[in-house]
Amino acid sequence: MTSIQNTLTAGECFRLLEAAELTSDSGSVNRKIIRNRLIVLLMLEAGLRVGEVAKIKRGALLFADHFNDAITVAAETAKNNRQRRIPASAKIQEALTDMSDHVWKPDQVPVDGYAFYRTNFTEHITVRQIQRIVEGLSKFAIGREVNPHLLRHTFATKLMRTVNIRVVQELLGHTSITSTQIYTHPNGDDLKKAIDSMND
Repeated sequence: MTSIQNTLTAGECFRLLEAAELTSDSGSVNRKIIRNRLIVLLMLEAGLRVGEVAKIKRGALLFADHFNDAITVAAETAKNNRQRRIPASAKIQEALTDMSDHVWKPDQVPVDGYAFYRTNFTEHITVRQIQRIVEGLSKFAIGREVNPHLLRHTFATKLMRTVNIRVVQELLGHTSITSTQIYTHPNGDDLKKAIDSMND
């Protein structure tokens, strides 16, 4: 029996992030590559919606040149108008270091400026631009195009295997737990563990 793949595998996640780490042929720092890696990580390891990534401010990630211990999704940015905080993973913190060192210059991108901007910090990157970034990286890394929403799906499913659904609900910013259940996709191993646990 075949099943529709609703999440990325661990190997696909690794290859996608690896593709977002590549430097230019000359070995010089590529600001777009650094930016793209953080964009991918915010969805894959923090579960942000693509619209939240597009509109997030620098101050939600980095304040006064110090990393925040958590990512703040502002109420006006969140889909349900509720602020939430997501602890920053080690990979996200590493990507923030690169952004701070090579992309965000204090005199160019203020705390209230958009983290991912177009020509200047007052104009945020578009959702369509992020879609193209993820589609391009995934086509290169895993041989097929995926949309940004699949990264959030993957984040939610990985969490569901280790933590309570209420924690996942909070991290995803859902008002209803029913919405959280839609984002979870048990695999064959999950089903086997459930049956095996009855005899523990």
